[in-house]
Amino acid sequence: MEDRNINDIYFGLFIKKSLEIISIRYCTNLTDKSLIEISRRCSDLKILDISSCNKFTEEAIKKVLHRCPIQSLNVNWCMITDSLLSEIARSCPRLESLNVGWCNKITDESLLEVARQCPFLEILEVDWCDKLTETSLLEVAQRCKKLKTLNISGCHITNLIPIVKACHCLENLDISACENLNTEVILQLTNNYPSLKIKNEYWYS
Repeated sequence: MEDRNINDIYFGLFIKKSLEIISIRYCTNLTDKSLIEISRRCSDLKILDISSCNKFTEEAIKKVLHRCPIQSLNVNWCMITDSLLSEIARSCPRLESLNVGWCNKITDESLLEVARQCPFLEILEVDWCDKLTETSLLEVAQRCKKLKTLNISGCHITNLIPIVKACHCLENLDISACENLNTEVILQLTNNYPSLKIKNEYWYS
């Protein structure tokens, strides 16, 4: 569902207890009322996409996290803070996929919590989270042994080799618009990891 005009009342008609997947990305008219209803009625919810829904508060998001067994969460373009991302990590120990792209308030502090609390993580998207450093990404690589997809496009990363080396299951890596990565590092990745699919739409050197 990607209807910018849908409101809380109309959306409420679609909420069923049996739902395991809810995607309301770009539904920018929805408010906390919808999330609270989800938390009350969708006790089996595993996949939630609320990307670009900026009217939801941290408290409403936390209600869903505490009551639903979330395994995949997309909060791309949402107002996510370190406090909320840390809560996500602690509340979703079975998390397999996390998209916090363009949530540029988050720092190493909360991503380190993700590394510590989410050992089953397979997909991590932190594109354009420009406050993150190699410190937290390396911790994710070392602790999240099942990580297959990593999107760090737009991040200010320079020392990428140790991160990739620690990701034994990594299959997909997006380094588009990583201005601090030089050509030598990218060529080294290409040569040393021929099976790794590297996306690099904007090559800076």
